[in-house]
Amino acid sequence: MSFRARARMRPVLYPAAILVAFVLNLLVATDVSPYAAGRPLIAAVAIGLLAPWLAGFATGHRDRAGLLGAIVVLMVLSTGTPAVLVLCIIAVALVGLQPRLARRPLATTASVRDLWPVATRVLSIGAVILLVAVGIKAIQLGRVETFATDLVAEAPFRSHQITVGATPRGAPNMVFILLDGYPRSDKLLSEFGIDNSAFINGLRARHFVVADRSRSNETSTTSTLAQMFNFESASQIASSLNGAAPPSRVTINDGAFFGDLHRLGYQTVAVSPGFEDVALRRADTFIDTGQLNEFESVTVQVAGLSSLADAVNPNLAADQDRARTLDAFRVAEAQAQGLGADRKFVFVHVSPRIYRRCSTPPVDRST
Repeated sequence: MSFRARARMRPVLYPAAILVAFVLNLLVATDVSPYAAGRPLIAAVAIGLLAPWLAGFATGHRDRAGLLGAIVVLMVLSTGTPAVLVLCIIAVALVGLQPRLARRPLATTASVRDLWPVATRVLSIGAVILLVAVGIKAIQLGRVETFATDLVAEAPFRSHQITVGATPRGAPNMVFILLDGYPRSDKLLSEFGIDNSAFINGLRARHFVVADRSRSNETSTTSTLAQMFNFESASQIASSLNGAAPPSRVTINDGAFFGDLHRLGYQTVAVSPGFEDVALRRADTFIDTGQLNEFESVTVQVAGLSSLADAVNPNLAADQDRARTLDAFRVAEAQAQGLGADRKFVFVHVSPRIYRRCSTPPVDRST
């Protein structure tokens, strides 16, 4: 088969379907916004199509290339070194299988060749079953309706909220910077030996009011923001949810506070904190500074690629955290300098780090 013919060979689809099912299963399990999984889904499709297409150059055989591509996909998803080693051995064996079969009697070679299309059909059916299983899981967990709402309410190019009334005369612009995990001044000094009096004095010199004895009712950022933006206690929020689920990003995004802002003619702006369970993606303007979000970092960990990332760039996690924090402050400064006659509420959530397991809630250590 010529080089051009191999390049034009249409790859099989089941390796891509396996990777897509893997990402969708994580999305359903974590209940984050579908837009948070956008880049992982694109990467899953790209890798799932590229692997069998490249294998087609080596084999010149579409079905055998598909099986090699599926092995590459399983290697990507493997979390253990022994499994990777076994899959590599299988891949090498399959690559070398065809020349050996070509030297055997014609009947044997023909019978083996007939098995490749069968393998493609079987594995394609298996990939479809995986996708159907993920769909059933989404229905059982009630995710389908939520995701459908998210796709509309959080669309990047959606129309802005329609304000009901005019902004009251003298209403201020508001820039809210949440330093998640940043303790009180006295706690910084007593627990960590850090003296931030210069920072506090600088705030007071600029006419900020600093609460020296502030406390949080909750240790979870999710619960804190749910109470803050709904004007309700944790028990009241749980009662309104009928105990069906704990406060979530939907509870935060649909808080009464934002409804009041829109009725007063305000526009809302939010900067992504990286934590998808508290991200205000339903704000009129949602700014993502581009670093890996929590869902993406968890996907890398579950897929077993975190060790590879550490080997290639040991500072990747720290660099991502640093870049997100610095970009959040840059956006806050740009938004503050651009405030005009149109009243805005700007929420900048600076999180301490995003590389954590999905099951661990973010902690607000402001007490």
